[in-house]
Amino acid sequence: MALALLSLAAGCTSALPKTVSGAPVLSVVTGLWPLANLVQDIGGDKVAVDDPIPPGIDPLTYRPSAPVLRIVRSAGLVIDAGGGLQPGFEQAARGAQQSLSVATQLGAASPYVWLDPTMMEKAVTAVTDAMAAADPQAGPLFRRNAGGVGAALESLKIDYSTTLSSCPGDTMVTPDRAFTDMASEFGLTQLVVGPRPSPAVVSATTGRIQAGSSVALVSEPWVDNNGIRAVAAASSTKITALDTLAGTPTRPPSGHDPYTQLMEQNLGHLSAALGCNNNEQ
Repeated sequence: MALALLSLAAGCTSALPKTVSGAPVLSVVTGLWPLANLVQDIGGDKVAVDDPIPPGIDPLTYRPSAPVLRIVRSAGLVIDAGGGLQPGFEQAARGAQQSLSVATQLGAASPYVWLDPTMMEKAVTAVTDAMAAADPQAGPLFRRNAGGVGAALESLKIDYSTTLSSCPGDTMVTPDRAFTDMASEFGLTQLVVGPRPSPAVVSATTGRIQAGSSVALVSEPWVDNNGIRAVAAASSTKITALDTLAGTPTRPPSGHDPYTQLMEQNLGHLSAALGCNNNEQ
């Protein structure tokens, strides 16, 4: 199992320059739960993270209210995924003092950078740099904490690589490209059917499923899964629900690192669908 992402807060400043202990708390706003979680791990007690989207609310269609817009515009840093994932929130971020669009900055194929541990490692660097630019005095603390986060992500990446390399199946059928970077990183083939595939696409995808070994037919929250359901009906294949982690969990896992736990749950569901083992992790 991957090491937990380190929640480095109080106590981290002891070996750092004394100026860090007097650094102001950086206000960061993001509309995505995994990015808020990442900022907290990097910032420790020198960051105040605000994710204005309540649990159970679609983060992709969310449009900030007037009070939220004021919070966004007064924040020291606003972070969004970019790539048009959250049009309403991304538009609000343009009015911020400083902002970072993570996937855009990284040139990621998918704005869901946190679904691929390797891309998330790159996101750690981009987010840390942005936070240090917004609060140079606390920069040494941010970079120190980021090292621990990166180490934990490296362990998570090893888990994914080790598990998925042993699967007899290697194909994911998905409603969109949320898992594109992850699939590419770990040698999986991704077939995107979209919300309303043509009969020809359904037939071709069904043929791929019936001709090959285990295939993961994936549904996701907050998106239209009608195409996945059509393929499932045509191929008599069970749908595997994977969490894109975009929204704030209504029931977050217990413990200090829900992100890693949810990523491990996804890995368990995916590996089971691909025939790695009979029991999900």
